Parts: sequence; C-alpha cells; structure tokens
Amino acid sequence: MSNETNNIALEHLRRIRDDLSMLKDDMHDLKSRMSTVEVSTGQIITMIGGLNQ
Repeated sequence: MSNETNNIALEHLRRIRDDLSMLKDDMHDLKSRMSTVEVSTGQIITMIGGLNQ
C-alpha cells in the first residue's frame, strides 16, 4: 500500500473510533434514563396497587 492509502485508511479508522466513542456515551445516557423510567413505572404501579385496597 502507498503512504497515501495508509493515511486514508487511518483517517477512516479514527473517524470510526470517534463515532464509536459517541455511541458509547449515548448508550450510557440511554441506560441511565431507562433506569429512571423503570423506577418511576414501578412507583406508579405501587401507587395504583395501593388505590385498589
């Protein structure tokens, strides 16, 4: 491979790495938000269960 081809390949790999890093951050955020939704849903179900008694 020529030097220019290597540089192009490395640049693509860097961009993929950067995109992957952003996806990891987004997934972490989504997991945290989903946990909050699950807790809130559990609290609502508990409150509704208390109304039926």
